[in-house]
Amino acid sequence: MKRVLRSMFNALTVLSLLICLATVAMWVRSYWVIDHCIYQPTRDSYDAYFERGSICIRWMYLNGWTTSHWRFNSQPPQPRAYLKVTYPPPESTERRFGGFWYEYGSIINGPWKTGRLPYCALILPCWGIALTSVVLPVSVSVIAFRARRRQRQGFCPSCGYDLRATPDRCPECGTVTKPAEIA
Repeated sequence: MKRVLRSMFNALTVLSLLICLATVAMWVRSYWVIDHCIYQPTRDSYDAYFERGSICIRWMYLNGWTTSHWRFNSQPPQPRAYLKVTYPPPESTERRFGGFWYEYGSIINGPWKTGRLPYCALILPCWGIALTSVVLPVSVSVIAFRARRRQRQGFCPSCGYDLRATPDRCPECGTVTKPAEIA
C-alpha cells in the first residue's frame, strides 16, 4: 500500500511540475499570441483563453447551437492602449487582488441572436497558477536533498538521529540502514 501511495505521490509531483512549466510557457506566449479554446456541447459554452499574463475561464449560455463541439483559435493581442478585452465577456478590464477577478452578468446583443446572454468568468494571473503548482515539486526536492545530506553525514535519513553508535538501525525511529550507507 505504501508503494502505491508513493507512486501516486510521485506522479502528482511530476504532474504539478508539468502544469507549472506549461503555465510559464503559456504566460510568456500570451503577450504575443492569444490562445482560445472553446468547448460547446449544447447551448452552454465553456472556454478558456490566455491573454497578457492571465487566463480567463468562463461559462456562457448561448442562444445558438454549433456543429463542432471543440474549437481552437489564436490571434495577436490588441494594442495596449485599447482597454477592451479581446473575447468579451468579461466586460471589464478591472483586476484586483494581484490580478484575480471574478465577474458574472449578461451581455446584450452579442454576436448571436438578440437578447441577454448570461455568463460568469474567472480570471487568474499566470503567476498565481505557476507559484501554486511549483510548491509540491520544490518541497519534495528539498526533503530529498536533506535526507541525502543526512545520510551522507552519518545520520538517519528519516529522522536525522546520529547513527555513529548504532549504524545498523536508528534507535530513535527504528529505520533499518545499510552499513554502506553510513559515511
